[in-house]
Amino acid sequence: MHQNLQATGTHISLIAHITQRELTPNLHSTEAHNGFANRCLWAWVERSNCLPDGGSLTANDLSPVARELRRALDWATTTPEIVFRRNAAAGDLWRDCYPSLSQLRPGLRGAATSRAEAQVLRLSAIYAALDSTPVIALPHLQAALAVWDYCYASATLLFGRSTGDPIADRIREAIDAAGGALSKYQIVRLFHGHMETDRIDAALETLIALGALGIQSEPTGGRPSTRWVAIAADQHQENADSLAEDEESVEAQ
Repeated sequence: MHQNLQATGTHISLIAHITQRELTPNLHSTEAHNGFANRCLWAWVERSNCLPDGGSLTANDLSPVARELRRALDWATTTPEIVFRRNAAAGDLWRDCYPSLSQLRPGLRGAATSRAEAQVLRLSAIYAALDSTPVIALPHLQAALAVWDYCYASATLLFGRSTGDPIADRIREAIDAAGGALSKYQIVRLFHGHMETDRIDAALETLIALGALGIQSEPTGGRPSTRWVAIAADQHQENADSLAEDEESVEAQ
């Protein structure tokens, strides 16, 4: 039963889980681009072993963790106002990594990770708070960046080949189903004459920018035959890694 809830004067956090099969069709394109998806830290999780009778953690195992958490909560709740600031070493690292964190990337993965700098900032402040200090030191920022790296890699697994554009995703799926390549005529036929050519061209440009498609020309004795070819996921990732290395090189220069 649906029930409206209202929260006033509070901060809301959400911890949820979903399968990849459920996520992709249910994450509406509006939610992907309206600031909902990029407020989540996406984490790909798999079980590491089979435990039919559950784990073996006892209250004694959890007590030290609970004590440390209670200490941090007491510090945070008894301090009237906490202004977090980075020390010099953390500040240097933050300025080095900020251009990469704030860079816009295409596709659904880019939409879901477009608040990277804000997420890392909050994570680093949380780690400082767990140490009961308003000073964000180098280990706090390094830990935040490590968490973000994992979340970004998870988002790549979840969304890396999705664009959030139903037309572009339909084209990519059809090309994959056809063995990896389709001509422009075949792509247009996918939509049975109900899609404007300009809209299809824009979707193809999106897929090329994302690194999911390439263009292949073949000589025919007359006008060359052009086909749109799918780029394998592993090659797609290599291209993305290479692009990231080039970006870092330019930033260093």
